[in-house]
Amino acid sequence: MNVIQTNRSFFNDELHQERVARDRDRPVQNRWIGQRIGDPDIDIAAIGKWDAYSDAETEMFRFTDTADCPWTIVRANDQRRMRLEVIRKILTLLPYEGRDESVATVPDPKIVGSGLDFLRPGGRQT
Repeated sequence: MNVIQTNRSFFNDELHQERVARDRDRPVQNRWIGQRIGDPDIDIAAIGKWDAYSDAETEMFRFTDTADCPWTIVRANDQRRMRLEVIRKILTLLPYEGRDESVATVPDPKIVGSGLDFLRPGGRQT
């Protein structure tokens, strides 16, 4: 019973749910969607390390996103739209014979971008 009680207290933590909702680009009122704790011990430990994971991710991008080799970041909340935008990105990068400019258009900048500003718009940059 203690594990379930601890599980519930973390699962329903308002600040954590709001942070997850923002990171997944979901409305805060839908912050509970997709939140399921499968293995309480691992999941609760991961919740406690959320900020450390975010900081490590930010540092990774800071040190590895360079002008010579930039990261391409794709927001994937809508799988179908995300796949189409990735195809558009690839088509704009590759020169090929018979290229149709009406199809090979620039991807939606709300879905495909690069750099820390795209990864964490207005957010923590460690």
